[in-house]
Amino acid sequence: VDPGNPADVFRKVVQWVRANPGVQIALDCSGGKKPMASGAAHAASFYVSMGGSDTGSGNEASPWRTIQHAGDAMAPGDSVLVGAGAYDEIVRVATDGTGESARLVIRSRVVRGAHVTGFVVTGDYVTIDGFDVEADATNWVGVVVNGGAHAEIRNCYVHECPMGGISITRADYAVVIANVLHHNGQSGIALVASHGL
Repeated sequence: VDPGNPADVFRKVVQWVRANPGVQIALDCSGGKKPMASGAAHAASFYVSMGGSDTGSGNEASPWRTIQHAGDAMAPGDSVLVGAGAYDEIVRVATDGTGESARLVIRSRVVRGAHVTGFVVTGDYVTIDGFDVEADATNWVGVVVNGGAHAEIRNCYVHECPMGGISITRADYAVVIANVLHHNGQSGIALVASHGL
């Protein structure tokens, strides 16, 4: 690799990343002129399982039972990995992430493998990824983002929600991508008083 040739360096980095999936890297492109900001703030990964207990430690060997318990424990940069199963809960996420590199991420370990009654997101920089969402008469809408900026709703299957699948209200710069929505009353995706979707 010729370190003076940016295209050569980039090509080598892409090859390395493809050969090492799941590894996070940070590149210092400053040429040594200024210190690099740390950026990655993954303080913790928590685990939730149908066989877990909220009195456990939340690690992979001793997962928690409820997604809400994990969500309440999150700090900027944390992630929650949820095992497959039917979680009869509406998960409320009010904690803010502090930026793209310090999001709060709640992810189903198997895409659409974890079933929930709904999500209500009011925090900034929150990602909900890969859930099967079916609302009921206690919440009526599958995923509600209300006031939280930079929310991401990804890879979810949102269905049978009486008043709508995904509602983005007063929540700027939301990302709604690769979701499947059907048989939702009123609307599949509602966008109200929000900018930058």
